Amino acid sequence: MLVNSMKRYKLVFLVLVFALVAASCNSTGSTETTTTAAAPGGTDNTTATEPSAGADYNIDDSTQQQIDSAGSKGIIGLSYNTTEIPVVAAQQEANRLAAEAAGYDAIVFDARFDSAEQIASIRTMIQLGVKGIIISAIDDRAIIPALQLAKDAGIPVVMEDGGVAHSPEAEGLIVGYVGADNFRAGELDAEYLARRLNGKGKIAVMGFRAISAAYERENGFNNVLKHYPGIEYVSYAEAVGVPAGLKNMQDFMQRTPDLDAVYCINDPGCEGAYQALIAAGKQDQIFLVSNDADPLALDYMRESNGQTYAYTSAQWPQVMGKVAVENLIAAIEGNDDAFQWNVEIIGEPQYFPRFFVAPFPITIDTIDDYPAWTTAVDYRDIDSTPPWVSPYDK
Repeated sequence: MLVNSMKRYKLVFLVLVFALVAASCNSTGSTETTTTAAAPGGTDNTTATEPSAGADYNIDDSTQQQIDSAGSKGIIGLSYNTTEIPVVAAQQEANRLAAEAAGYDAIVFDARFDSAEQIASIRTMIQLGVKGIIISAIDDRAIIPALQLAKDAGIPVVMEDGGVAHSPEAEGLIVGYVGADNFRAGELDAEYLARRLNGKGKIAVMGFRAISAAYERENGFNNVLKHYPGIEYVSYAEAVGVPAGLKNMQDFMQRTPDLDAVYCINDPGCEGAYQALIAAGKQDQIFLVSNDADPLALDYMRESNGQTYAYTSAQWPQVMGKVAVENLIAAIEGNDDAFQWNVEIIGEPQYFPRFFVAPFPITIDTIDDYPAWTTAVDYRDIDSTPPWVSPYDK
């Protein structure tokens, strides 16, 4: 059963992690060189500003047809940072299915990783009179004034796996946040990488600091890696797609011939890296650690028997997409009893409610325990309580 497999793996995984932490405390090595990922939109004291008037979001013919043919219950607008990443597309499909099951039409507005475009799309949704909005934010602070516009228009908003900064500025602006525990995913990624390297080696990182979900993963990764001075962080580049991942991997290999591992913020970047390693014949020298568990990544893991494509922290897009829409509809219809939240951190202000889905660590040993993204999963069958106190917290 999935639950038992996950719990069994978690126990083994943590035993190995504690053993490696103990070993690393007694080891010597090169000075650790990682840095904390910068938050998009500036530092934590950045003040959000009113969105400029700008041009309205350009509605294409296909989207206009969807708007014109919307059902009697109305439209739920989906403002996503992109529609090109497989895990995001899976979330959108889960949004659509949940909305249609409740009698609403879901329409996607693609921001193409452009914060100004995303804000324009939200203004357009408000003008269209949508019943509610789901947002996967690009910039977690720049989005705040747009959220105020939606609130002023009486339109409820749920953030999904790309949130608003958990700060006083955001209090009262959204129904809540639903998403992966991205910081914990980054921690798990680093735990696996450090164990595989026995605490010593050279690594490169492919990140994407333009969106909150990505920099949260990188911050979680760095939170663990700082405890391993024998692991040298030699290169960084940005990539969320296959072409950029392939090019970055070629550059990494040329710059550091004795590179040991690469950490990727998502699977498409890592899939490009895998293709570059195969082409260069270095698939036995360098291994890859990533996030998402998209279908191609799992194919590459099986193809390499976990030696090259070694690890990915799996997301649950079918759970996130469904719960986000169900919480939004509860707000639209005034059904407070239907809300689903599962995160409350003792001693921390609660500016808005949250629902986190715990990542599932996939290796060649656990790959068959993870269902496909299209498989219906009840979130109550997932160990979704984040382990807030890790062995690395000081």
